[in-house]
Formats: sequence, C-alpha cells, structure tokens
Amino acid sequence: MKKISLICLMLFFLLGCSSLSKDEKKFLSLYENPDYALEYQYLENDQNIVSIEYQSLMKKLKKDTFILYVGGSWCNNCQASLPFIQKSAINNDVIIYNFNPRLKNEYEYDIRNCTNKTTLGLYKRFIEMTKYQNPLGIKTENTDIDRMSVPTVLAYKKGEMVGYVTREYLYDGKILYLDDDEVKVDYSASYLNELNELMNKIK
Repeated sequence: MKKISLICLMLFFLLGCSSLSKDEKKFLSLYENPDYALEYQYLENDQNIVSIEYQSLMKKLKKDTFILYVGGSWCNNCQASLPFIQKSAINNDVIIYNFNPRLKNEYEYDIRNCTNKTTLGLYKRFIEMTKYQNPLGIKTENTDIDRMSVPTVLAYKKGEMVGYVTREYLYDGKILYLDDDEVKVDYSASYLNELNELMNKIK
C-alpha cells in the first residue's frame, strides 16, 4: 500500500511540475496548422511533413525517435529550406514534424521573443526539452536562453538529441545560395548531404 501511495505521489508531483498555466494554455490554443502547399512557395504538397503543436511536441521529446523542423512560412530561409528538407525526408522514408514557433505566423505570437511571463516560460521549457544550444552563443534578448534560429532541423533518438542542421539559405527556384554571395554559389547538394546524414542518425 505504501508503495502504491508513493508512486501516486510521484506521478502527481511530475504531472504538476510539467502542467501548463491557464495563460500558457490560452496562448498555445492560438496555434494554427499550416497549409504547406499554399503557404510555402516551392512546395507542391505536404508529403512526409506533419505539423505538431507544443504540448504534443513536449511529449515526443521525452522518448521518441523523430526529426523535428522548427520554422514557418513567414521566414524566407524556411521557404528556401523546406523543399530540401522534404526531399531528404522522402528519400530516407522519414516523417518530418514541424513546429512553428510563431503560433499564428505573426511576430507577436513568437514564443522565442520571451516578451512576457507566458512566452518566457514556454520558450524556456522548449529549449530545455529540445536540448538546443545556439552554435554562435546567441541568446534571446534580455534572457540567458539560447536563441533558436530558423530553419533548424533536429534529430532525436529515443528522446536524445543526436544532431541538428541549421542553415539560412535563400532560393531562387533553381539555386540554394547565401544572401551575401558575390556570385551565387549553389549549396543544394551539400545541404541535402547534411540533411541525409542527419536523418541517417535516427535509423
């Protein structure tokens, strides 16, 4: 009997610690599932891409094996990258889970901004669970929390982060390039190789 009571107490404590406040739940209820073919200029369909909302993502991050793409159609670099992410996913028979940090594709609904107690709490939990560290050490303004740039593609194996790719390319329909290239250099093949290597880490 004591053992059962202890287990119940531990479950209550764990659930209590991970529960969201009313304000957090209200904010998260604004999440809009994207229409990929409509919102992404270079995509024809949503093959191998699944939108995931915050709470479902937090559960997956605890124990699942999957690929996570963080970004949204409001970002030019995401517009450029997602067709390549999708192509790699199809080639590797992998499903991409997409979390858009801007719940409504608008700046004020971006959890990364940490402009109030609600977004600060949600984003801090997001970074803790994703185990992301900004490679340049960039922090979110007025916090010590790493700023996740978009697009970022992360790989998880049984809840452990095994790698990520974060690149900010642009695309003109033919060539994937860096904005500051004097003469456009096509990074399409090297980016696909990086993505393929990442996806192989979860097989």
